[in-house]
Order: sequence, then structure tokens, then C-alpha cells
Amino acid sequence: MTEHEDDYDDRDERDDERIIAEAKEKVRIPAIGMIVLAIITLLTVPVNTLVLFMLPQILQQQRDQVDQNPNMPADQKKQMKDILTVYEEILPKTLPFGIVLNLIVGIVCLIGSVKMLRLSSRGWGLTASILNIASIGQGCCCLSLPVGIWAIMVLSNPKVQAGFAAVARQRASGGQDVGRDRDQDRY
Repeated sequence: MTEHEDDYDDRDERDDERIIAEAKEKVRIPAIGMIVLAIITLLTVPVNTLVLFMLPQILQQQRDQVDQNPNMPADQKKQMKDILTVYEEILPKTLPFGIVLNLIVGIVCLIGSVKMLRLSSRGWGLTASILNIASIGQGCCCLSLPVGIWAIMVLSNPKVQAGFAAVARQRASGGQDVGRDRDQDRY
């Protein structure tokens, strides 16, 4: 390699480092937001599992409260009990599906958000963003929509796309700093 080619490679590496730093700055907040939402989603799994196993007791307590309410007319008590019966028939069949969906979506969103934060996979980041927008299986749907839209807007930014490409170039060339902050190893 000539001296001129060596200087060119050094400039390319410095440019890539600058591009990566800029892209990481842009993806940081929406990626962290999606990580938090994914963790919230994953936390709903054990809570919903507990509810599933306690459902018969919860519904019986509701029936007892309806029966003991002296201010509720008899026809209204019957309607309330009918509603509780419908819940008793439907929830044990649908809640397990929701639990599994929350688990899968939470894991996919967590992986995608981390990969977005590290600039290691734009596709995973887009997948996590789309799941947040669709609010499929999300534990906090009122926040996931704007965060998902924000993340897609950031991932569509040409400078961010250049950051993903720069990380891929570093990875292909065998760079050791692929997608990492140099100071990260010190802490």
C-alpha cells in the first residue's frame, strides 16, 4: 500500500467515525424509548400470567360484590353476573394468546431497539418501530405510537442510514470499534 492510499484510508476511517457518532446521537433517544416500552411490555407477561391463574377467584369476588350491593336492582345484578359469565368464558381462551404475543413482541422490540441503538441492524430497528406504531402486544400503546413514528423518521434520515453503512463497512473491514464508543470499555 502506498503512502497516499494509507492517508486515504485514515481519512475514510475518521469520516466513518464522525458519521457513526452523528447517527448514534440521532437514534439514541427513540431507541432508548423503544427499549423502555419493550421492557414495560415484557413486565406485563408475568402480571397477565398471574391474572390468568387468579381469574376464577377475581370473577367470584366480583359476583359476591354484585350480590351484596343493596343499591343495585335485581335486573341489573343479573346483567352484571351475565357479563361476568361471558368474561369467564372468553378470557381463559384469549388471555394466553395475549401473553404469548406480549412476550414475542417485547423480545423482538427489545432486540430491534438495541440493534438500532448500536447501529448494527436497520432492519431490526424498523421492525421494532413498526411494532410500536401498530401497538401490537405493547403494554403502553399511548406512548408506543409516537415513539415508533419518531424512530421510523430517524431511521429514514440519510445521515442515520450512512451511519448504519459506516458500521457495516467497519465490520466488513474487520474494525474492532464496530458500533461501539471508544470510552465504553473503560466503564
